[in-house]
Amino acid sequence: VALLQHDEAPKRSTPDLTNQPGVVAIRARKTRSCSMRMRHAYRGIYALQSAACAYTLNAVAGQASTEPIKKKIDTPKSAGELLANLATRQRHIFLSGSIDDELAKAVVAMLIYLDHESSEPISLHINSTGGKVYAAMAIYDTMAMLHSPVHTTCLGHCESMAAVILAAGEPGSRYALPNARIMIHQPVRGTSRAKSNARELAIQSAEIEKTRLRIAQLLANSTGRTQKELEELINEDHYCTAAEARELGIIDQIATSGHFSRTAASSKSDSLRRI
Repeated sequence: VALLQHDEAPKRSTPDLTNQPGVVAIRARKTRSCSMRMRHAYRGIYALQSAACAYTLNAVAGQASTEPIKKKIDTPKSAGELLANLATRQRHIFLSGSIDDELAKAVVAMLIYLDHESSEPISLHINSTGGKVYAAMAIYDTMAMLHSPVHTTCLGHCESMAAVILAAGEPGSRYALPNARIMIHQPVRGTSRAKSNARELAIQSAEIEKTRLRIAQLLANSTGRTQKELEELINEDHYCTAAEARELGIIDQIATSGHFSRTAASSKSDSLRRI
């Protein structure tokens, strides 16, 4: 614009100063300053062009920024992430602690999700003192409704309703670690209602008796023993070692070295067999 204005501006007569002293030195300084400004301008244009090219290449690659791509690390950063990875990748579920409604909801959700993903076996590892009867019944009934077989393993101890879930695993694939302990007994009344009248106590006693008979029937179905035998066993706390639980029929095998790796390998072989 300045050049156009300079061309269009009317010409003015200027005095001839070529013969004046100092004019040559002034022209030399002006020439040097103009070349420096041009050099800086070209450097700025080159920098802008480089930035534009980099942004264009990143945009084509699907990135909106010029920041380098960070490599994703799959290493779990917490116990929760580790359990989630084991559940989704290797189909392992851990039932640990007292069984309540929240734990049952989480286990049931994982069972249904893995069954929806494929019909490969699911490994359920149990380390629990038991808990609420009907929260455990939710897990028990869900296991029976799945297309995928559920392989159960006792880690540490399985007591009360946890033992019922352990026995409900796929026949031939119910395990206990060598030093595990299993305990079965009849249900007991909770302490949620400290004050009760005689009629309420009679109703609760009748309900507990129904639950006791139901648990004995479920254990009889899982162990192959008669319901009468199980009713006598669960009248009191009945503790078993891994070997005794195998004789009783609660488990099928005592786990040995490499049990968990063989469980993952059997999942793959069973899926190939079905195909």
